[in-house]
Amino acid sequence: WIGVLRWRFRAAYKGSASHSPYREPWMWWHHVLGLVFSLATIFWIFSGLMSMNPWKVFATPGAKPADVAAFRGGTLDASRFALPPAAALGQLNAGLGDVKELEFTWFDRKPWIIGREAGGGMRLVEAREGATPVVSFDADAVAVAAARLLPGERVARTSMLAEYDNWYLQRATHTMLGHVERPLPVLRIEFADPHATMFHVDPRTGAVLGRVDDLGRWKRWLFAALHSWDLKGLVDRRPLWDILMIGFSIGGFALCVTSIVIGWRRTKRKLGFAPARGAVHAR
Repeated sequence: WIGVLRWRFRAAYKGSASHSPYREPWMWWHHVLGLVFSLATIFWIFSGLMSMNPWKVFATPGAKPADVAAFRGGTLDASRFALPPAAALGQLNAGLGDVKELEFTWFDRKPWIIGREAGGGMRLVEAREGATPVVSFDADAVAVAAARLLPGERVARTSMLAEYDNWYLQRATHTMLGHVERPLPVLRIEFADPHATMFHVDPRTGAVLGRVDDLGRWKRWLFAALHSWDLKGLVDRRPLWDILMIGFSIGGFALCVTSIVIGWRRTKRKLGFAPARGAVHAR
């Protein structure tokens, strides 16, 4: 704010071509860089602090734990898997496909086997002889099961997302949280509980991909949005996001360097390591 007050927007200072009153190079650069990059730098420092959940500000008191067993209709029972892995591979690869990995799961009170292909595709089959492979669970069955994630709470809204938004988006693999897979389509179920809890569920695997409540929404904006600028319409526009992040990072670094130099020079003068230097300002 002081930097804005000292900057002359209409005309340069008398006897100078600069709109900043500081003629000494380090002070001039500190003034100019601060006007352009200080807000981003302050936001990054603040959002970095928020990533550590200081004083547990994002810990929701009294939040109900998700009842995953109720959602799946029970817990995984190995004795119920009547289909051997070799037979499961045969059924999943019938006609086409190249399944490289099998995952055993439980959904809708039944045992299921998920087959993942080398290219990223997947199918699933109920773990019994003669079952037909499918590409995902029934969407209505997933929605009914998801309503049991918070027992005793009313469902306010259910929707199937076909594209990303600010609450659910995929980051590039080289960025923070880019390793977390965010598949589409995805079921979003919102509860009318006191904390406005929201879940995302993968209809292909029946996996609960994430939970967000009212304090989690604050964390999403105060940490993720401020720290990584992962906003819909920006993070999916490459290389615009890269240019902004790299440019502001370089500017913030340069601002910090000028701060260190100016602070060190002042400290040396205060401690008597260097003679006082008169500040030269344009009047």
